[in-house]
Formats: sequence, structure tokens, C-alpha cells
Amino acid sequence: MKTFYIILALLTGLGLVTLAVLAFWGFWFWPVVYRPRGDRKRVACVGDSSVYGMFLPNWFRHAWPHRLGLLLRPRYQVINFGQNKATAMHSGVHPYRSYRKYRLSLEAQPDLVLLGFGTNDSKAENWQGPASFVEEYTSLITAYREALPDANILILTPPYAFPHPKRTEGPGFYGVQPAIVTEIRDAIIDMCGSLGLPVFDLYAYTEGRRDWFIFDGVHPNIPGAQRIAEALAAEIDKLHK
Repeated sequence: MKTFYIILALLTGLGLVTLAVLAFWGFWFWPVVYRPRGDRKRVACVGDSSVYGMFLPNWFRHAWPHRLGLLLRPRYQVINFGQNKATAMHSGVHPYRSYRKYRLSLEAQPDLVLLGFGTNDSKAENWQGPASFVEEYTSLITAYREALPDANILILTPPYAFPHPKRTEGPGFYGVQPAIVTEIRDAIIDMCGSLGLPVFDLYAYTEGRRDWFIFDGVHPNIPGAQRIAEALAAEIDKLHK
């Protein structure tokens, strides 16, 4: 019996250590916890794993939404609602609106919403062409506009997707298709023009900056997240002047 309890304790300890490691590197989805802070304007960062901070060590400190919050305080409170694998398209395998973070991002009653999608939409199992993408992304944007009529919305194009290091064509890591990401970037810029929404071209900003990404060429590393935060802080300052 004593041996049983020793083994149980070891397995429990191993499980807790595993969860801690997964959380530290952004694999395990940490719950969104925040408290409204005085009269600060709230910024909701909504999007996929590049927003969430996947693969960043101590991601909740180094993901670009957190770095953005440091740059914008004390005027703004920035909240990370990024969701790994999420798509803008509701027909995708992992649509953002199917996750609890979608509801939480609305309940936060943000003054500014940053929407950053497109990388996962490029995968073969999700992609149905630019027309379908624009239609479904517009539906998501409309949902935010209707739920938050007083909020400003800033759309981000997906970051540049670098090809797989062992091949120059076809999908990169996780099935992300760099050529389709380029199509998505162009479609988003056209869509924002039609909707009258501001857009920050994160694709152009990160193009050629392989040193801003981790091994997969998809997710920003710590310096990349910092640079993205700095660029977005400047963009938000311009929008709110």
C-alpha cells in the first residue's frame, strides 16, 4: 500500500510539472483573468496563436499583447484574447467564435478591438478561396461591431509566413500555406477598404525579418513580439490623436 501511494505521489508530481511546462511555453491555455483598472481604456487583442504567444517562454510576459500593454499604460489596459488554432472563418476547423474567449472578449466591453487572423485560415482544411474568407471574416467583424457599437476596430493582416526550411514550395509548419497567407493579406486590405476600417499591415512589417520568428517561421519570438508591440503602440497613438 505504501508503494502505491509513493507511485501516486510521483505521478501527480509529474503531471503538475508537465502542466507547468506546457503553460510556460504557451501550449496550455491559461484562463483570461483581468480586472477593470480605473478609467483606463480597454484594448482587446483577438486572434490566433501569434496573438496568444504560442511557443514563447513565459508567454504571458512576452506575447506582444502584454508588451503592448506595458507600452500603452497607464492610458490603456490591454487584454490577450488570442486562441491557438483559431480561424476567422466560421467554417474552419477551429472557428474563433466557438471558443469561450470570443464571449469573454465581448464581455470585457473594450474600447478598441485588434483582430489578427489569417494564418490558420490558410491551411488546406480551412481555405475555400478569398471570396469565402472575406465573407466569413466580414461576418465576424460585423458581430463585434453590433455587440460593441462604441468600440474602435483595428484589423491586422497576418504576419509574414516563411517557407519550410526543407522546401521552397507547398505548406510550411502546421500546414500553413505561405502563398495563401499572401492572398489573405491582399484580401484583408481590400476588405478593410470596403468596410472603412483601419488596417495595420503586419505582413509587410514582418516580411524579410526571419530573425523575428522562432524555428517555424510562423510565430514571433521575443524580439519579434516586442517589435510588433512597438509598431502597434505607434499605430494606436495615431488612431487616437
